[in-house]
Amino acid sequence: VAPFESVRRFIPEDQRWPLWTDALSFHTVTHGGHFFDAVVQMLNARYGEPKDLEEFCRKAQALNYECARGMFEAYGRNKFSATAITTWKYDAAWPAFMTWNYIDWNLFATGAYYGAKTACRPLHVQFSYDNDSVYVVNNWNKPFEGLKVTAKVYNSDASEQYARTQSINVAANGKAEAFIIEWPKGLSNSHFLKLTLEDSGGGRLDDNFYWLSTVPDIR
Repeated sequence: VAPFESVRRFIPEDQRWPLWTDALSFHTVTHGGHFFDAVVQMLNARYGEPKDLEEFCRKAQALNYECARGMFEAYGRNKFSATAITTWKYDAAWPAFMTWNYIDWNLFATGAYYGAKTACRPLHVQFSYDNDSVYVVNNWNKPFEGLKVTAKVYNSDASEQYARTQSINVAANGKAEAFIIEWPKGLSNSHFLKLTLEDSGGGRLDDNFYWLSTVPDIR
C-alpha cells in the first residue's frame, strides 16, 4: 500500500473513500480493487477498521512492515534449509494505491521497505512468530563471540512484564537460538516485545521491536 502522502497526489479527494471507488480500484491491478479484499479484512481485524483513506494507509504501513519483516526473518532463521526467497516487486510501475512494491511511483518508501530493511541487517536479532524463539542471524563471513541478547516484554501501559538476557556465540554466516520467550501472565491484549543485541563490551549492535496480541496468529 502506498503511503497517503503519495496517494493523495493521484486520487481526487472525492474518490478517496470508501473502498472501492472507481479511482481507487483503477489504481491497483488489472483485477480491480476487490482483488485485495482479503488484505483489507486482515487489516481491519488486526488494527481496527479505519474511518478514512489516510487512516487506512497509515495502518497499512504497519501491516506491510510486519509482513515484509516476517517474511525475510523467517528465511534468515531457516537459511540453509529454506531454498530461496522471492519478492514481487521492488518498485511500482505506475501510480498505484495497492500493488506489490517497496518503493512507490513517487519514490516514497513503504512500510514493507523498512520491514525488509530491518530483517536484512547483516547481524540481526529477531523473534519467531511460530515458536516464540529469539534468534541471532549472522550474514557476515566471520564469527561473533560473547554476544548478549536481551528481551523485554511491556504491557500497553509501558510497564515491564518480562526480561531475559543470554550470552551466545554465532558462527560465520550462521544462526543461533538464544532462548524461548516465556510469556508472563497478566499481559494486556496488545503488548510489546523489545529485543537488543550487544557485543561483549556492551555496545549496541542491533535492536528490534514487535507489537503482539494475546490472541495468537494462526499457526
